[in-house]
Amino acid sequence: MGNDDMEQLKALVRNVAAYATRPAMLVLLMFTVGFILARVLPPFILDDPFWRAFWSGPPAAGIFAVIAASLAYAAAIHSATVARTNAEADAFWKQAEWSLNLALSDASTERAIGLASILP
Repeated sequence: MGNDDMEQLKALVRNVAAYATRPAMLVLLMFTVGFILARVLPPFILDDPFWRAFWSGPPAAGIFAVIAASLAYAAAIHSATVARTNAEADAFWKQAEWSLNLALSDASTERAIGLASILP
């Protein structure tokens, strides 16, 4: 390994270490903020009968169902977008392969068709 390779390896290790510590730092920051807020703010208790009935009954179930449906919709849209992009790329490469096969053909007619489909 040359000196340049070693420097690149060291830079890669530093970058990986930096990315690996970010989630840990975020968890530590969230824990610290939560600890401070728990000491500063009064306790938050929903002991009123209305809120107990709300969060343990059909209204909360409806809210969570809408949230779950929204997440499923977003996942389906993302999946369809990725599938469409992959299909477009696959169609492009199939057309390119077809054109190049014709352009490399021995028959002059097929070669002309292949070159015409490659060149705009």
